[in-house]
Amino acid sequence: ALINMWLAMVLLCFVYTLGIYQTEDVQLCRILGLLIHYLSLSVLLWMCVSASNMYKWVTKTHNPVRTPEDDTPPDVPVQKPILGLYLVGWGIALIVCGISGAVNLKDYAGYSQCFLSTAPALSALFIPGTILLMFLLILFLLIRCTIRNMNVQLSEGTQATENVDLEMWEPHQA
Repeated sequence: ALINMWLAMVLLCFVYTLGIYQTEDVQLCRILGLLIHYLSLSVLLWMCVSASNMYKWVTKTHNPVRTPEDDTPPDVPVQKPILGLYLVGWGIALIVCGISGAVNLKDYAGYSQCFLSTAPALSALFIPGTILLMFLLILFLLIRCTIRNMNVQLSEGTQATENVDLEMWEPHQA
């Protein structure tokens, strides 16, 4: 997921840098504006996929006594949802941009830049973007709480740093 997120970011930076002010040709400007919209949503979606994978990894029970044979029964194959990840990362943005492009393709080419130019057209970026950012915020808060709870559980039964000499951490005054 990280490689796809980085790929989407690199493509977004490249297309934005070379194409945002290519307003001479209207058709090219519309294509570049649509690509910038698509790649912006794809970056956010791949961030969501990465954060979701991180949350799944953090919430797994890590028991050092378990062996790999204990994780899954031998008759059940391990499913890798690679196709599903690609459909989320690249496909949802394609659907949103396809609908937006079908409804208001003329708004992708402005006089000063090749991107959505009117407020109703910008909602095709801001509404999904806001939803995805809220999802990311919730996921990162869940990850933080899970890690904090894991640290508390790991430190139970051990002596914390009760007898640490804190004087060595204080700056010496001359």
